[in-house]
Amino acid sequence: MDGRGARGAFQLPARVKRDRGMDDVFMYVVEIRNGDDYRASTIEHMDRPEAQADQQIKDVYAAVDRVLNDDQVLKP
Repeated sequence: MDGRGARGAFQLPARVKRDRGMDDVFMYVVEIRNGDDYRASTIEHMDRPEAQADQQIKDVYAAVDRVLNDDQVLKP
């Protein structure tokens, strides 16, 4: 994972507060464990980012996408 994607993963909030409810959308879930520290983020895919975390999660996903085989990649 490149540095930008890795840094983005550690800076993600647990959730992004939205002005509206979203059902049945593609969601990114990132879980990070470092020793006894555990963090999880669940962020909805947004075609147009509404918050900084929306772009950060896309950067993290792009970094992971580069190391996956084509049959392992999920697209929103």
